[in-house]
Amino acid sequence: MVQLRDEDSGSAQRRLIQLSNALPSFDPGRFVQTSRQDVKPSAHLVVSLLRIPQVIHSSTPKRRTKHCPPDQASGITICSRDVLPVYKDWEEKRSTVLHSAMSIPRFPNRRATYMRPHQWHSAPVVGIRTLPPELILHIFEDVLGPTTFGNIDLDDPDRYGPTRWLPLRRVCRHWRELADKYCPALWQTIDITRKREWMELCLANSKEMGLHLQFPAEYPEGERRNSGGQPRFEPGPEESVVLPLTHAQRIQSVWVSGEKAIEQLGKLRDLFTMPLPRLEELRVTMRAESIVFDGPVLTEILDIDSRRLPALRMLVLDGVYIPWSSGILRNLRALKIVYTASSDPRYCMTLRQFLRALGACQALQYLSIFMSDTWCQENTASPGDAITLPNLRLVEITSLSAQMDAVDELFHVLAHVRFPEHCCINLSTESQTPFRYNQLVPNDVQCFPVLGSATEAVWGGRARFSCRTAPRSGGSTRGELVVNVDCIGDWEFHTNPLITYHDGRPILHPYASMPDTNPEGTLAAFCSYLSRARLTKLTLQYSELISEGAYLSAFRVFPYLVELVLDYRQQQRASSRAEIGRALRALAGQIGPSPGALAARTGEVPLPNLRILRFRDVFWYNELPNHVQQCQWVRQSHGAAPLQVDFGRPRM
Repeated sequence: MVQLRDEDSGSAQRRLIQLSNALPSFDPGRFVQTSRQDVKPSAHLVVSLLRIPQVIHSSTPKRRTKHCPPDQASGITICSRDVLPVYKDWEEKRSTVLHSAMSIPRFPNRRATYMRPHQWHSAPVVGIRTLPPELILHIFEDVLGPTTFGNIDLDDPDRYGPTRWLPLRRVCRHWRELADKYCPALWQTIDITRKREWMELCLANSKEMGLHLQFPAEYPEGERRNSGGQPRFEPGPEESVVLPLTHAQRIQSVWVSGEKAIEQLGKLRDLFTMPLPRLEELRVTMRAESIVFDGPVLTEILDIDSRRLPALRMLVLDGVYIPWSSGILRNLRALKIVYTASSDPRYCMTLRQFLRALGACQALQYLSIFMSDTWCQENTASPGDAITLPNLRLVEITSLSAQMDAVDELFHVLAHVRFPEHCCINLSTESQTPFRYNQLVPNDVQCFPVLGSATEAVWGGRARFSCRTAPRSGGSTRGELVVNVDCIGDWEFHTNPLITYHDGRPILHPYASMPDTNPEGTLAAFCSYLSRARLTKLTLQYSELISEGAYLSAFRVFPYLVELVLDYRQQQRASSRAEIGRALRALAGQIGPSPGALAARTGEVPLPNLRILRFRDVFWYNELPNHVQQCQWVRQSHGAAPLQVDFGRPRM
C-alpha cells in the first residue's frame, strides 16, 4: 500500500496523458513497445517520473535538491537533466505538472513540502494495482539491467544477473502475476547448473522468446592456479547440468565460463549434436592469466558443425583453442581468440595457409586474436597471397613470444592484409630491442590506408604511437591505428625513482627502470609513417633526450598542422625547464640556447599554419610565460600568425 493524494478524476492512464501534454519529450506510447533496446530510454524515464514529487517544491524556494538549480521566475526547483526541461512559459504549465505528478503513486518523501509529516497517516491510500501494468513491467526490466547478448567485450558473466529481479516477484501476488505472465524477458537467461524445476519455470514463462544459456563453474579462489598459471585443484564433484533439449530451436547464445566448466565441457555434447537454428553467440572462457599452451581444443570436445549452426555470428574463446581450418569460422562477424596456443603438429600451419584461412572470413567485422611463436612453421609468402577484409571495423592483434622476438612474425602477417580505411586497429607486441616501429608495421598505405588519410596523431614516446582519420561525411566513424611495442630487452635501473602523473596527481615508481637508448629514432620513424598525411592536430608526449634538431625535423614534416599539444604528464621537475625550452626553440625555428641562433632557413618558421598551442600537466615556473612570449615574437616576426596558448592545469 502506498500513500498518494486523493483524486477522483480519470484513470491512471488519463493522468499519464495529462503529464505527457505538459512534457513534450514524454511519450506514453513507448510503454507498449516490445524490444528491450527500444524501451530502455522509457525505463529511465519511468524512474524519473516517480521522482517528480521529490524535485518540485512550491512553498520553500530556497530549499533545493543537489544539482537542480531553482527557477528564477517561479522559485520552483526543477531537475532539467532528469525529466523537466526549462520552459519559458513555466507558469502556465506548473499547475498541470503538479497535478499530474502528485497523482503518481509513491512512497512519502520527508523532503517534500506539500505534505506535512503529521498528514502521512491520515492521507488516503490506494492499492498497488493503481499503477499501470505497463509501468511496472518496464520497472522490472530496468532492474534486470542491460542484456549481455551481443556484447563481445564482456570477460565474465554476471552469475547473479539473471535472478537479480527475483525480489520484485516476491513483493505481492499482483507483481508475481505480472512477472510470470507478462514479462518473458525476465526469464530468458538460464543457469543450467540450477535445479530442473527452475529450468522448467524459465522455459514456461519465457514463452517463445530466445534463450541465453549460462554454464558457470569456477574452482575456489586461491586454489585455482599454480605458479605457472595452470589449474592445480583436484577435481571434486562434477557439476550437474540440465539441458533444454526439447527447446533447442529457441537457444540464441551459450556461455561456458570458468576452468571447472571447461573441464566438463563434454556435458554439452548432446546439445550440439542437435540443430540449433537460432544460435548466434558461443562463448567458452576461463579468464586465463597467461598463455595456455596445449589447452583444450574446442572441436575435439564438441561436434561443432556449421550446417547445424547456420546463424552463428559470434565466437569468443579464452584459453580454448580452435583450428583455423575449422569451417565454423567462415560466416562469423565477430571472432575473439585470446591466451591460447597449440604446439600440436596437426594444427601448425604456414603463413600462406593462415592467410588463406583468414581471407575466407569475409563477413568479419570484429577480430581479436592472440598470436604466439607456435602458430606458424614458416613465414614466407608471395605478394599474390595478400588478402582483403572489407567489412572489418575493429581489429585487435596481440603477439607475444616465449623464445624469440615477436615483432618479426607479426610483420609478415600485417604485410599481406589490406585493412579498410575506416577501421580501428590495435597492435601490441614485445621486442628485445627498443624503437622497432618500422620493423613491426609496414609503411604501406595499401595495408594501412589510415597512414595516408590521418588528420590527428599522437607520438607516445618510446613504445607507442597512434593516428586516426576524420569522421566520415554524415557519420562519426573514424579510422584509427594504435601501435604499442613493449621493450623487454636491456634495461638500465635508475637510482632516482620514476614519477609519472595521472590527472595532475604524482605516481611514484621506486623500482621502475627505463631503457638507456635515445628515443629520437622512434620520433623519426613516426614522422616517416605519417609524412603522407595532412595532419591538423599533433600530440607529442614528453620523452627525454629529444634535441632541438629532432623537434625541428619533426615539425618540418607536418606543414598543415593547426593544433600542437605538448604532453608533459611523465616529466620530472628537475628537467622540466630544459625540455620545454628545447621544444619552444624548435617551434621558433632556433637551434641552440641563444635567441639569435636561428635555423638555416630564416625565411620561414616551422608549422606556418599553427594556431593553437596546448600544454598538458606542465611544471609551472615563473619564466614560462616569458619564454612562450619570446617564441611568439620570433614566429610573428617571420610572418606566422599569433598563437592561442593554453596552459591547462599546470603543476606548481
